[in-house]
Amino acid sequence: MTLNFQSCLFKDISSMLKNADDYNVIIKVGKSQDIKEFRAHSNILRSHSQHFKNVIPADINKKNTIFTIIKPNITPTIFEIILKYIYTGEFNFKNKSGTDSFKLLVACSNLLLEELVEYLQSFLIEQHSSWIRQNFVLVLNAIFKSPILKKLQDYYILRIKETAIWEFLIKWVIIPINLYDEILEYHLVIKPKLCIYNSKIIKPKLVNVFINWIDKELKDPIYIRNEYDPIYKFKLIYHGKPNEILSNNNNNNNSSNEDSFANLILIKTKGSNTKNFGGYNSHDNEYIQNIKISHLKVNCKSYEKDLCTSTYKIEEIEAYNVTKFI
Repeated sequence: MTLNFQSCLFKDISSMLKNADDYNVIIKVGKSQDIKEFRAHSNILRSHSQHFKNVIPADINKKNTIFTIIKPNITPTIFEIILKYIYTGEFNFKNKSGTDSFKLLVACSNLLLEELVEYLQSFLIEQHSSWIRQNFVLVLNAIFKSPILKKLQDYYILRIKETAIWEFLIKWVIIPINLYDEILEYHLVIKPKLCIYNSKIIKPKLVNVFINWIDKELKDPIYIRNEYDPIYKFKLIYHGKPNEILSNNNNNNNSSNEDSFANLILIKTKGSNTKNFGGYNSHDNEYIQNIKISHLKVNCKSYEKDLCTSTYKIEEIEAYNVTKFI
């Protein structure tokens, strides 16, 4: 007569997991705030997992030391299920989501638990096929990194039409080699903003209006510019009171450099009825602007509001060199 005490044996091994006072392996799993340590026995780990057999020395018992394994990419919840399976052979993963099932599959494939991997691949295909379709790229990137996930690899490949494969292959071949670098450069190189720095005469929001006047193709001063419109760069040539500017001009040599040519003049007047004026010279056209009124050409015979018959005292002047950046 043969007696079978397998149930008692499995019960004893299971108790070793709960009361592992003679452990010789510590496994740290998780990362950030979700980290947990598990105590285990090298003989059991090595006998059930080829991965643990590869990383845990065979003579660890002779050394009488604790061997530590770190697995940051496996969560404590997932590893607890795996460790229970290693010690007891029990595995209950019903009513779990596709996400949890996939995380468990990836962890088992990393630990080379082939029996569990085979079951989980079938479980995902049969129970979570819709989740696989919704997370196509995530699953695809993971399964082709592990050769033991053959069933899922075949599942993917058999569902891809040959015509679609050839279509994407042709697109991949004809894409320029440096396309990635060009896209990266486009997003890294920031165009200069429309800004007149430290102006004492106008507010930054008026710069957009100025640019719309300077840009001949635009007729609406309040047009909101976008990334496709030309960019203009403002360089401050001088700023100050009229007598200070005259003194500086007498002391400095004139420069023929185009960057030193002031083609935008801003003027702030004195008095209770303060007005701001702006003049722009584009070499081929001239404009005069009362910031409170509108955009007008110098050779106009009439204005919306008469600027030329009044007398003003100048308080401040700013001169800029305006150039098209792009």
